[in-house]
Amino acid sequence: MDAQKIRQTFTDFFTQRDHLRVASAPLTAPGDPTLLFTSAGMVPFKRYFMGEAQPPHHRLTSIQKCFRTTDIDEVGDDSHLTMFEMLGNFSLGDYFKAEAQAWAWELVTDVVGVPKDRLVATVFTDDDFAYDQWRKIGLPDSRIFRYGEEQGNFWAAGPVGPCGPCSELHYDMRPDPAAPDAGPADDEDRFLEIWNLVFMQYSRDESGELTPLPAQNIDTGAGLERWAMMLQGVENLYETDLFAPLLAYVGERCGRDYLKAEAGDRRAMRVVTEHGRAMTFLIADGALPSNEGRGYVLRRLIRRALYMADRLGISEAVLADVAREVRSVMGGWYPELGEQAALVDRILDQEEERFRRTLSSGRALLEQQTIPHIKAYQRAIVHYGEQHQQLMRGEIAEADFPNLDDEMALAGFTVARGNAMADISEWRLTRAVWIQRALKRDGLSGLQDDPDTRIAFEDLRNSCFEISGREAFMLYDTYGLPREVTREVAADHGLAFDEHGFDQALERQRDLSRGASKFGIDEAAAALAQHDLSTSFVGYSQTEAPASIRAILLPNGGMISEVGVGADLMVVLDRTPFYAEGGGQVGDAGRIVGDNAQMRVTDTRSYEDLIVHVGTVTSGHFSSNDEVRTVVDRSRRQDTARNHTATHL
Repeated sequence: MDAQKIRQTFTDFFTQRDHLRVASAPLTAPGDPTLLFTSAGMVPFKRYFMGEAQPPHHRLTSIQKCFRTTDIDEVGDDSHLTMFEMLGNFSLGDYFKAEAQAWAWELVTDVVGVPKDRLVATVFTDDDFAYDQWRKIGLPDSRIFRYGEEQGNFWAAGPVGPCGPCSELHYDMRPDPAAPDAGPADDEDRFLEIWNLVFMQYSRDESGELTPLPAQNIDTGAGLERWAMMLQGVENLYETDLFAPLLAYVGERCGRDYLKAEAGDRRAMRVVTEHGRAMTFLIADGALPSNEGRGYVLRRLIRRALYMADRLGISEAVLADVAREVRSVMGGWYPELGEQAALVDRILDQEEERFRRTLSSGRALLEQQTIPHIKAYQRAIVHYGEQHQQLMRGEIAEADFPNLDDEMALAGFTVARGNAMADISEWRLTRAVWIQRALKRDGLSGLQDDPDTRIAFEDLRNSCFEISGREAFMLYDTYGLPREVTREVAADHGLAFDEHGFDQALERQRDLSRGASKFGIDEAAAALAQHDLSTSFVGYSQTEAPASIRAILLPNGGMISEVGVGADLMVVLDRTPFYAEGGGQVGDAGRIVGDNAQMRVTDTRSYEDLIVHVGTVTSGHFSSNDEVRTVVDRSRRQDTARNHTATHL
C-alpha cells in the first residue's frame, strides 16, 4: 500500500465514523506562541482540548504535517526525521478509551490487513481499563505490556498543557519465538511503534501539577512513514515510496546508486532528501531563512543539506531541484506545495548561492589546514604517551626520551607554513611547556604520579582529538563557516567539537563589539594630528589589498611601535579597502594579516585624511612598517550597503 493510499484509507475510515476531516495546519504553528513548529497532530486542537474554543465538530480526523528539531543531527541514520506526517483521530469530549482502542484494532487488522500475531500493545502502569480492553479485543496477556512515563506511556505536547496516559500499538518487525516475553522497551529495533492512543485527561502547569480537563478526550497519532515501512515490507523509512524517488534523484545528481552506495554516501544522500523535503514544506508554510527562531532552524537544514551535497560531489545548484521532486511525490495531497513553488525555489536558490561561496572557502580551510594541524598534534601526543609508557617499563632509556614541548612544537611547525589556523594552537603549546617544566622539576614519573601533571596531560591529549571552540569560532567569525558545518566535518574526521568553547568565544566577541566605544576618539585624533599621515582608499574596486602599517595606537590614544596577541588597538595603513563609517553607513569589518600575525577588524573610522582600523590582535605581533594583507568581510559590506540603500529609499 503506497503512502497516498494509506492517507486515503485512514481518512475514509474515520469520516465514515462521523469524524470531520480537517486539513493539515502549517508547520509554523500559527496562533501558538509556545511552539516554534507544529510538533504533533493535536497541536492545532489544543484550544479545543483546553475548553478555550468551540470545535467545528466533536470528532475530527487529520493528516498533520509535523516538524521536530530534536533529531536534526541524527538525520541520516535509518530512523530519524525532522519532518513527518501524523495520521490522527480526535474525540473532543465524545468517545473515550473503548472506542479508540476498538477502532484502532479494526483499522489495522481488518481494513489494512496487518496480521494480528505481529501486534503488541502497551498501556500506562496502572491503566487497568486499557489493559482489559486489549484483552477483550483479542490480545493475550503475553503481548500486553505495562510501562511508565519513562518508557513513553504518558504523553504531553510540551512541558505545560494537555496531557494524559497513553496506549501504543507496536508492530513486530522480526518475530522471535525464542524470545516470547520481549516487549517494545526490551528491543526497540525489533518493535515498530505504529499508533499512539493518548487518553487526554489532564492539563499540566509549570509546577508539574495535573488538573483534570473539562472533558475526557482522545488524541491519537500514527506515523505515516512507519505505516509505509510496515505495509511495504521494507527495513527503514528511506526505502518507502515517500523517499525512494527522492533518493533516486539525488543518486542521479551524484552518480551513485543509493542501495549500492557506501554507508557514508547513503547517509549524505538521506540528509539531502530528508532536509530537502522539510525545507520545502517549511518555506511553503511561511518560514524564511534567518539567524533566529524558525528561520535559524530552516537555515541550519539548508546548510547541512548543502554540506552533504558538496560531500557527494554535487557542485551545481540542487536544492530547488529537490524541492521540485518533493512536489511531484507529495503535491497531490498538499496543494500548498504547488501554490508556493515559485517562492520556495527562489528562496532556496538564493540561500544556496550565498552559502556555497562560504562553504567552498571555509571547508577548504577546515579540511586542508585546521584538521591536518590537529591531527599532527594528535600523532605527537599519542606517540609521546606511548614512549612514556615504554620508558616506565624500562624499554627505552631516559636519555632517549624527548621533550614534550619540542614534540608539540615540531608537530605545529610541520603544518604551520601558510596555515591561517596555526596560531590558534597557542594553548596546546603553552600547556605542553607547562607539563615539560613540571616533569623536569618532579621527574618523568610525574606524568603518572602527580595529579596536576596527569590532569594537564589528559587535557592536552583531549584537545588533540577535537576542534576547539577557538578554532571553530575563527572559522565562523573570519571565514563565515557555520558551527553546524564544522561539527559535521569534525564528526566525519573522528574529532569532537567543543560547543562550550565556541559559545565562550562567541560571547567574548560580543563583549568586544559592545566595548568598541572604549577607544578614545578624541585622544586618537589628537595623537594622529601630530604626524604627517594619510591613507589611500582603494575599496571601491577591491576588497583585498597589500598595505603597510603607518601607525599603531592603543585605546587611550597612545602611539606604540609594536603590539602583541590579545591587544586592543587601532591601526593606520598607507592604503586600505576598508570603508570607514560615514554618511549613515557603518564601517567595514574583516582582518589584517601579517607574516606571523593576524588582527580582527571590528570597525573602521576616519579622521580627516586617515582611515583607522579598530580591532584586536588574535595571533602573533605587529610592528610599525610591517607589510600586511587587508581582507574585508565582503558579506558584511554587502549587507551594510543594502541596508544603507534601503534606508535612503
